[in-house]
Amino acid sequence: MTTENEKNKINIINQLNDEQIFFDRLMKQNLELYQMNKIIPGLYLGDDFVARKREILSEYKITHVLNLTINIPNKFEPEISYLKINILDSERQDIQKYFDDTFEFIDNALKNKKNSVLVHCNAGISRSASFVIAYLIKKGVFKSYQEAFEHVKKCRPIIAPNQGFVKQLQQLESYKKDKNSFCIIS
Repeated sequence: MTTENEKNKINIINQLNDEQIFFDRLMKQNLELYQMNKIIPGLYLGDDFVARKREILSEYKITHVLNLTINIPNKFEPEISYLKINILDSERQDIQKYFDDTFEFIDNALKNKKNSVLVHCNAGISRSASFVIAYLIKKGVFKSYQEAFEHVKKCRPIIAPNQGFVKQLQQLESYKKDKNSFCIIS
């Protein structure tokens, strides 16, 4: 069940495309956005605020961080292992070329059950959500983009991948289906 505060957040996000306007309005309404959400065991989705707070990372036992920002440094190296990919939240940004490296980073981290991974961008809405959805599709946790999207949205209601990212995630789903299908020739 969605709280009134979460509904307000979602309405603001749905109405705004410009990140700066979004943050200005968010601060004026004094809504709490900064948090980290568990997606599956060991995998968390969040924003740059939580990525810069040692006490929050410690509380969630974060050992690895996938940083999908241009301007946020890897603050706690070498205590925490980082993979930083400089990407824009732009519909024209190719995210597919980074999937193999990011999936390998997450997989290697999660081989040890004591490890936890935070995937973050500036707001934890588009870039990081897209990579988490892609990971869930690639690993077969969910069979379709829609199923993966709905699960992540349930865990973190403010996600809203941009349309360019959505198209690439749907292509990943199609590729995975095509790769798993075969023909019997008699």
